[in-house]
Amino acid sequence: MQKRWMPIREALTLSAIVGAAACSSGQAVPGTPVPDNAPGFYEFDEPVPWGEVVRLTGVVEVRLDTVLVALDGVPCQGYRGSPRSFYQGCGRIRFTFDRIHPLRRPTASHTREVPFQERVCQEWRQTEQGRRCVRFAFETKFRRETQTVRLRFKPRAAGE
Repeated sequence: MQKRWMPIREALTLSAIVGAAACSSGQAVPGTPVPDNAPGFYEFDEPVPWGEVVRLTGVVEVRLDTVLVALDGVPCQGYRGSPRSFYQGCGRIRFTFDRIHPLRRPTASHTREVPFQERVCQEWRQTEQGRRCVRFAFETKFRRETQTVRLRFKPRAAGE
């Protein structure tokens, strides 16, 4: 079975997207409801609690067959996805969109290594009841944790 991929531009750079955004002639008015697949430029500025509170700030450009993400200060790479959704990576952040309605419930996810303490046995002794641990220690281990936030877009005003 052949995978279907959304048309992409493999090498996106932040400056190219920001330059395209600056040249937008969109007619969107802030606060005006827009369809969840309307072509245009949309801004986002989300506080996210990923270990420490950081802000995700950038622009999404919705075209008829493509969605481009420009995250402030981070280069973004090409698309991957399925018939229903797709994602674009920007640094260690993954933006996920619905393929048909890209402005409906978009998310940003971040996976990080989180340290935790695990009790491990240092010394075992054989007893009549079986093997028994007689000395413990704690080791620092890491687990992968993914945190996801829902993005809220506002149309970019003409001339911005």
